[in-house]
Amino acid sequence: MKRKAPIDAKKVAASQLKLLSKIKVGTKLAILWPHDNTYYSGIVKAHHSMISEKYGSCYADEDKGFVYTIHYDDGSEETLNMAHERFRITNDLSSPRITP
Repeated sequence: MKRKAPIDAKKVAASQLKLLSKIKVGTKLAILWPHDNTYYSGIVKAHHSMISEKYGSCYADEDKGFVYTIHYDDGSEETLNMAHERFRITNDLSSPRITP
């Protein structure tokens, strides 16, 4: 599974900061894929506090510390700047898809 484009965002919204502060390695998330209009479940496998060229140099200074590697329930993996994603923290372990 691969997304075509992340949600465009310039700055982290204040309401998003509360959710971002709760993300830790092992957190179960449902992340919106806008082209599918569907939330897909995954688990946080790694936190990248320092952004290197490996993850791209397009991140703004205010986004540093929000980059995580997500392992989706279908087995795919993606490294995302969660400050630019719509997501939910969930304990639902039964379904890889959650409709909006």
